Amino acid sequence: MNFFAFKLVAIKEIKVKYPFLLDREGFDYFDEWDDEDFFLASDEDVYVDGLFSLDIYEEKIKKMYIRNFNLPIKNPDELRIEGILVNGNVFASGSIVNAEGDYGPYVFIKGNVSCQSLLLGGSYLEIEGNVKAKEVVMSSYNHGNFKCSGTIEAPVFIVDDHYTTFGDRKNDLFYYNDKTGDTDPENECTYDEYSGENIISNQLQKHLLYPLIETFEELKRFLERGEFILKQSNPVPKTFAQWEHLVFLNYRDLKLVPPEYKTKELCDATLKATFYALPYVNPEFITPELCERLVKKDGFAIQVIPDKFITLELCFQAAESGTMLRFIPAEFYFEELIISVFKNGKHEPDIKDVPSELITQNLLQEYVKIGKGLWLDKACTENGIDKWNVLQQVIDSGIEHLDVVLGNHFSKEVVEYAFSVYGVQNKEKWERIVHKYKSKFERLGLSEYLSDQPQKLLIESKGIKTDQYFIPPFEVNEGDFVLIHLDNHIASCYVEDKLIAILTGKEKHENVTINQQHTFVKHYRESKFRYRFFPVTVGEYMSKNVHPESKFADKIYESAWINKNTPINKLGGNSRKLLSLYSVLSKTNNIIFDLTAQDWDGMEHAAKIVKDEIANKGSAVLIDRSDFLKKYSTKYIRIEWFIDLDETKKSEKIENETKHRY
Repeated sequence: MNFFAFKLVAIKEIKVKYPFLLDREGFDYFDEWDDEDFFLASDEDVYVDGLFSLDIYEEKIKKMYIRNFNLPIKNPDELRIEGILVNGNVFASGSIVNAEGDYGPYVFIKGNVSCQSLLLGGSYLEIEGNVKAKEVVMSSYNHGNFKCSGTIEAPVFIVDDHYTTFGDRKNDLFYYNDKTGDTDPENECTYDEYSGENIISNQLQKHLLYPLIETFEELKRFLERGEFILKQSNPVPKTFAQWEHLVFLNYRDLKLVPPEYKTKELCDATLKATFYALPYVNPEFITPELCERLVKKDGFAIQVIPDKFITLELCFQAAESGTMLRFIPAEFYFEELIISVFKNGKHEPDIKDVPSELITQNLLQEYVKIGKGLWLDKACTENGIDKWNVLQQVIDSGIEHLDVVLGNHFSKEVVEYAFSVYGVQNKEKWERIVHKYKSKFERLGLSEYLSDQPQKLLIESKGIKTDQYFIPPFEVNEGDFVLIHLDNHIASCYVEDKLIAILTGKEKHENVTINQQHTFVKHYRESKFRYRFFPVTVGEYMSKNVHPESKFADKIYESAWINKNTPINKLGGNSRKLLSLYSVLSKTNNIIFDLTAQDWDGMEHAAKIVKDEIANKGSAVLIDRSDFLKKYSTKYIRIEWFIDLDETKKSEKIENETKHRY
């Protein structure tokens, strides 16, 4: 690849040399660039031999650029390239690719662009000249933006849920644009109810080199690799080894393998990696023995087993291996199987999956014992079953079930009845349970059931004061959930970092005494190289970071859409936080945490988990930007500022510290 026309230019220089960019919407779109960061810039035409990747935020691509420029940078993380600027034309012998759909650099090209194909995702790209591609121009996913002032000339032009505008177009084979309404009806996609996918038109399929491609996502996978995709290009056919490698990288490509290469050995090897490949396996390769092997390895495989191979025995095997009731055909439902699914499941049992005619008092008792019994009220009401009778039977069945009853069905009646059964004859166990739910007892005025045992002081702060802020004095005792409320302002970033360092004991402070070590729940971080090429899976993370004997070892799998093979980069902010939280709680119940990047439901869910866990002689300090979770706290601390947060220019100390955090 030829990059000799490019230079690294500081953004402050770009602003001076190309002042018109300051008025462009995409230039520093989120107002987060630093003048000392860089652009990859060229004042002349750029010639690229091979694929030209625009994904300069990815570690692998950035390191390649550093290597080509022979830059004396010891730590690539210190180099931030925010954009690409070409004050001329771009000629690429291969494709130009922005594979990442969620984000990308700002790219400005003054002249024309010539390439094999152009694939755009999350970048903001502006081209003032024309685009001429030998095969395909495709823009996909609504996080990106593409503006071409000239003409887009390519045999195939596809705009799939992307903000794309252009002056004119010339496309002699196929054109599709779901944003403008000017697509020929015969080029429109059709929705497949079985797969939930939009199937591309046969007007496009007939031009493709690989006739089994049915969706834009499948087409994009070839374009991302810079491959030829149209019949008219007539490239050298792929070998078996090449197809095998593609399937290794993405099991879904098993579907696209030509019949002559789709062997039993290839299918078996793919199934060893993931059962999700089964729908793409040739029917003649699927046997009862194969189905049993898949289900024994992972009960969730029952959801992809063809109906003709599903038996009662296979359903019990799925239940034993861990699955959800909704994945088992209803004709196999009966109480013993349902209870087995609930007991062995990786997720919270869902009574709503059980048909009304199968809901009995005995089933509801088991439902309460196994999990939170979130839908007990509704199930009892709809099926004419006495809820109080169900809870009494659970309490009577053993003190080991009292924890789950008090944790999820706490009431004055439950406490009084449970005390009458266990308060005297099992005093020691009773007092441990009472301590765990102390705040609930106090909230309902049931203090007479509480032990007088003094709480242990874990952290004592006599106040943390600087010339810019003041954190009032507070204590952290066993069972405390302390909320330290900072403001929703960038200045709070520095304060939070400082508090974490002090409260975890990494930084000494004369007014703070640490009697019990507390662990901060770190945010999950993944290198961009792994994010792009070898994403860390949930199973990999859990095996490395969670204590295997802890109740939290499998708790993340209570979410129906998460399994061991799920890439973490596909999870939302709530689920990522739970991964980090479970990791720490599996080893200690004395924690410091924040809930950045969580929505309101995620914040509340995490708070409940922490609240339940610290009740057994643990403690937690939540550092947050709001008082939303004040109702869960035992102590509430509000920061006092000595600076004006509304000023445009903040204190140099805080500003300098916070800018390195992001």
